[in-house]
Amino acid sequence: MSSTYGYDRDGFLTEFFPDQADRAEVEAGAEHLVNVSRADLCAEVPEQPGPSQVSRP
Repeated sequence: MSSTYGYDRDGFLTEFFPDQADRAEVEAGAEHLVNVSRADLCAEVPEQPGPSQVSRP
């Protein structure tokens, strides 16, 4: 039987970043990475014609 342990968000931050200043820095960095990732994803998605738009070659 495996004895692995999983963390939730708060549990991970408390375990590895107990100092509030460090925790705030980690959270700000994570938020920045999520925003960059979303922007990249949006830039990569080709514009698809909607149901009322006609696709022209």
